Formats: sequence, structure tokens, C-alpha cells
Amino acid sequence: MEAYHIILAVITGVYLLLCSWWDLKDRMIYTFPCMMLTGLWVGFSIMKGVVEPKILLAYIVLFSVLYITFVLTKAWGGGDSDLLLLFGAVYLAQISGNFSLYDISKQCIAIAVVLVIAAIVGIVEARLKGETLERDSSIAIAPGYAVVISYFMIGGFL
Repeated sequence: MEAYHIILAVITGVYLLLCSWWDLKDRMIYTFPCMMLTGLWVGFSIMKGVVEPKILLAYIVLFSVLYITFVLTKAWGGGDSDLLLLFGAVYLAQISGNFSLYDISKQCIAIAVVLVIAAIVGIVEARLKGETLERDSSIAIAPGYAVVISYFMIGGFL
């Protein structure tokens, strides 16, 4: 099980680096690998067997509702919404025991960190291009997800 976790974390890390590059370069994320990785992380959580099935189902439903909401409202790009699912799946794999208010708080803070990192990357990117960052400017969200998801993956080994 540990080898599966390590291999999955390495593959996910490589994918997150590529996502960050693609998002910065073209504002496009190839989502098929993301959905596959999300499924593998959820499968890993199920195989670990430490989260109760009803909690696991509620968690999956919650993130699915968030995903559908973001996709339908076009609040983020499609790839960014897919990374939200990957974030949820990786976090789920790191839970040991029951899902608590602490976990919910930790995830909310993590999503805020994703957005702060994305804003910082957006400001730096705009300055490098000699542009101004407007309210409706397109910024890369993937680098923020890459940092936060990597943090949770590393935390799973500690």
C-alpha cells in the first residue's frame, strides 16, 4: 500500500508541475489525467479503509456539488474545477479516522491559500508582461493547487 501511495504521489506531482506550466503558458489544463488521478486517489482512500463509507460518500457528494457549481457558473475554468476534485481526493486520502470540523476548517484554509498563491502568481506574471491585473483578468490557479496538493501529499508520508 505504501508503494502505491508513493507512486501515485510522484505521478500526481509531475502532473501538477505540468499543469502549472500549461496554465501559465496557455491558460489551459489537460483534464483527462486529472480525472484519472482523482479516481486513483479516491480508490486509494477506499483501499485504506480508515474513513467510514457514509463519510466517504458524503465527502464525494460535497465535492461533486462544488465541482458542478463551479462548472455551471463558469467561476473558474474547467481545468481549475478538475483540480478542485483532485485536491479533495488527495486530502481525503490523508484523513485517518472520522472527518471532523477540523478537517473542514483545514480545507477551507487550504483553498484560501490556493487563491492567495494564484493571486501572487498573477501579480508577478502581470508585472513580467508589463500588464495591469484587472478584476476580470485571467490568472493561473494551477500553481496554487500544485503547492497545496503537494503539501498534503508530503504530509501523508510524515
